Amino acid sequence: MNKIGKSRCEEGNDVSQAQRSRPLLLVFYILHFLSVGSNDWIACPGYATNCEYTARGLTEGRKYVFRIRAENAIGVSDALMGKHVEAKSPYDPPGPPGQPKVTAFTPSTASLVWTPPTETGGREIIGYYIEKREMGTSEWVRANSYPVPSLNYTCPGLREGGRYEFRIVAVNEAGPGAPSKPSDPITAGVMKFKPGPPEGLNPDRVTRDAVTLSWRPPKNDGGSKIIGYIVEQKRKGESDFKELNSYPHPSLTYTSVKLVEHEDYCYRVSAVNDIGRGEPSRATDWITVGEQPNQPKIDLSCVRDITVRAGEDFSVNINYTGFPKPTAQFWKDDIQLNSDSRCHIQVTEEFVSIIVKASVREDAGHYRLKLTNDAGYDTASFRVTVLDRPGPPR
Repeated sequence: MNKIGKSRCEEGNDVSQAQRSRPLLLVFYILHFLSVGSNDWIACPGYATNCEYTARGLTEGRKYVFRIRAENAIGVSDALMGKHVEAKSPYDPPGPPGQPKVTAFTPSTASLVWTPPTETGGREIIGYYIEKREMGTSEWVRANSYPVPSLNYTCPGLREGGRYEFRIVAVNEAGPGAPSKPSDPITAGVMKFKPGPPEGLNPDRVTRDAVTLSWRPPKNDGGSKIIGYIVEQKRKGESDFKELNSYPHPSLTYTSVKLVEHEDYCYRVSAVNDIGRGEPSRATDWITVGEQPNQPKIDLSCVRDITVRAGEDFSVNINYTGFPKPTAQFWKDDIQLNSDSRCHIQVTEEFVSIIVKASVREDAGHYRLKLTNDAGYDTASFRVTVLDRPGPPR
């Protein structure tokens, strides 16, 4: 017996010198097999005319014994008994494929890629089975009924909110091999990404030892709330940027301090969300540190409409950046306001304010602020509503 397969066995036999000397009398060989543990010999279909035969329809993993008889026109010989043989492939199953990676997912699917196994078992890889497991359970569930021939697959049937991991099993002629290392787990849902780069990075204020920066949030937050920002600085002559803050900075402004006067610096900013840190913004031009005029820039987050009852005071405090300190002008509708006994206008290095005492109905309207210095100007507007009892009927 010389070749063994999962469901077949190829038999060879030794023929005596006497039989070889009379080839015209030898007609064919008859084979039977016995499943170990059974007492019933079963005839193999057909017969063999030479010294080999392929027995089919065997059960993989089961052991068998074969016997062979030669028959010619005169009669049948005694049986040649073989040894116990196990029906199995002559090849080994493949080794484990590379660890799969999840490239994308939705509330009900996950897209996977992987690399083929380094050990093929001596035969070509037929395809791959994909298995999934929901975290918290021990059962691996096969996602495909037939091996897929490619190195990627989109696994369906996930439960939104469920946390899953995946593994891959390669298949060759000998059968399925060992599973791969499981993928990193994912939670089925709308996929989130790192945020895009912030926009509009600008040096709002430059002094002899500091630079104040501002920027806008990225257009794409990656589907997750922005936690904050990482600000990086590079001094002229240095090759790499260095981080100025270890933890995400929550606001849209940042002041870089302890700089060397007359030295040049540039900056860039990266947004951070729950997934991670995104790509940095475009770097600023080189900024020469030194006291220099800066156009006023009003912090619009401080500007809001006001509703007040008649007789009550109201005030507005508006932050700004700019150097030198600007002058402030307020208009109500088209009338410029000046400080008097009821209206007080104040300008500091950081904010401008207007206070109106004992408001009356005539104080209601559209207010406009203009800040001006040698570098330029900026404007903002807000509306004041004064609530009062009605006048007498006419």
